[in-house]
Amino acid sequence: MTRDPSPLVELDTPELVGEILVETRELVSAHIADVRHELGGRLETLGGALRITMIAVGVVVVTAMLLSLSIVATLVALGLSWWAALWLVTGCTTTAAILLLFVAYRRTKTATTLKEP
Repeated sequence: MTRDPSPLVELDTPELVGEILVETRELVSAHIADVRHELGGRLETLGGALRITMIAVGVVVVTAMLLSLSIVATLVALGLSWWAALWLVTGCTTTAAILLLFVAYRRTKTATTLKEP
């Protein structure tokens, strides 16, 4: 892209400014093309990772629901009424979720506290 500067010495000021603008436009266009190419590959990889993560989250949710229902069915088979079994399992899972959120919050708070000077 570098040219011999000797022909530019003979140009008038408006022609020189025009040549600078043309060179700048070409340079910016080349950089934009490089950035688009680089980001396009990264965004494609990110999209694939997000798709796989969403599928995994869906599978985990369905599995957790089936596991909860099987625990409820086991409790009913052991003699507990169906509504009591549902409330018991719901209470246990809610407690576990709250504890997990609390632990995640504490870890996040600790991690951010350690990074500050």
